[in-house]
Amino acid sequence: MRKRLTMQILTETPQDDGTVLESWATDGSVGSVWAEILPLRGDEFFEARKVDATVTHRVLTRHIGDFGVQKPKNHRFRNEDGTRFFHVLSVINPEERNIVTEFLCKEEV
Repeated sequence: MRKRLTMQILTETPQDDGTVLESWATDGSVGSVWAEILPLRGDEFFEARKVDATVTHRVLTRHIGDFGVQKPKNHRFRNEDGTRFFHVLSVINPEERNIVTEFLCKEEV
């Protein structure tokens, strides 16, 4: 796990004209984490597509509490220099051992 990523959460702010302004802010409950970014290949890609047709990457971190209870689709990872973003589509606690958290993500291009 050699990549430093920041977990961000989508915030919505109502405006006076009735519209909603969407912006991304650091999720204080997670903050920055060390992670491994793994592009999906071959059979992994086809297996992940069963969850969501747009999954492109798997992001692995050390276990992050009860993240699955939250709305994962309102979260994304941002790399250190802000050039890559990975939108969280699904969260998995492999073997329910609380060792790592696996995020199935779609990279924003």
